Amino acid sequence: LANSDERRILSYLRRSGDEEFLIAINFSNQSFTGFVEAAGGATFVDVTPELAAPPPAAQRPAKGRTNALPALTLGGHGFRIFRRRIS
Repeated sequence: LANSDERRILSYLRRSGDEEFLIAINFSNQSFTGFVEAAGGATFVDVTPELAAPPPAAQRPAKGRTNALPALTLGGHGFRIFRRRIS
């Protein structure tokens, strides 16, 4: 899929059965804020797994992973996985 910085960001779509997955990977050490080409249809939901153990409840920061495709934000060397149902 096309995105606003294809030199650093890889974005692609995979389909399986009745769902699609959009994967975006930042291959640079710099943060990315831009757009990814996401065709119309149902809304994608961020299903990126948490890779680190969560801190105790009192130390948890507010969840800062809100992405509303086609807008996308990735940290340096970060990635996101999105899923949507298709008919």
